[in-house]
Amino acid sequence: MAGSMGMGDGMRALNDRLFKGDARFTSGSPIDYISMSVLDVRKWMETSLKQGYVEATIVGDVSSEAAFATFARTLGSLPPRAETKQTERPVKPAVVAARPGFERIEFTGEQNTGLVIGTWPVTEMKHVRDQAALEVLAKIVEIRVRTEVREKLGLAYSPSAELTAFDGFPGFALLQAQIDCSPDTTEQVARLVESIGADLAEKGVSEGEFMGSRGILKSQLQRSFRENSFLVNLLARAQERPAETKEIVDLHDNLVDSVTLEEVNAWAARTLPRTNCRAAAVVPKAFIGI
Repeated sequence: MAGSMGMGDGMRALNDRLFKGDARFTSGSPIDYISMSVLDVRKWMETSLKQGYVEATIVGDVSSEAAFATFARTLGSLPPRAETKQTERPVKPAVVAARPGFERIEFTGEQNTGLVIGTWPVTEMKHVRDQAALEVLAKIVEIRVRTEVREKLGLAYSPSAELTAFDGFPGFALLQAQIDCSPDTTEQVARLVESIGADLAEKGVSEGEFMGSRGILKSQLQRSFRENSFLVNLLARAQERPAETKEIVDLHDNLVDSVTLEEVNAWAARTLPRTNCRAAAVVPKAFIGI
């Protein structure tokens, strides 16, 4: 991630563009890491490691006796910890600083690799139901992009779209479409992504798209609830934020089935207009021979 060449460097430049260098949303350069010392790490981490709030999550077929015995040997042997999570100052809100529109981002590296990323910030999620509606919308964006960019034009191999929510920033998320393609087609693909979002925002989602995408999401959730890694991620902060436990139960009990076409279309109109789209082509610099 810290490499100074290749797609990783291009992705760091993209995140710097989106968040204007906010260190919470990007990775450092090699110079950043080389310039650090153990004193820097100790200053940042020592208080938290010695006495900070700790929450542990166990999922799976584990007996309470085995869990207690393991904790007695590990976390239970540590000195007393803070009972609640504490921060030195209020958390600074997440802000997407990049202007809407298209931008070309160049990196030094592989000459046959290009990537298009369309980003639509979301700032008004209030409930897990909102997130479920946006997850359905992300699946619809993915299907539209695949149909237009891969199947009709043959310009990409594996387009995808997803909603990324951030635990530390309630209500904030990014809906992003990602398409790998050749460098010389990236601008064309980026313009198509902008247009696909604008069309969904203006005209809405069809009944067939909605039913199909909601069904895909429901099946994915049903499979995920049988996986320990998914459950650990869902429950990782359940003691810190106990209200989320009910939302997790609602998801398990097929909350997705109650999401309506009207809700998805409302989020499409709010999220996908061209005025909210940041489209970027991440491409290698042109090679100049000597």
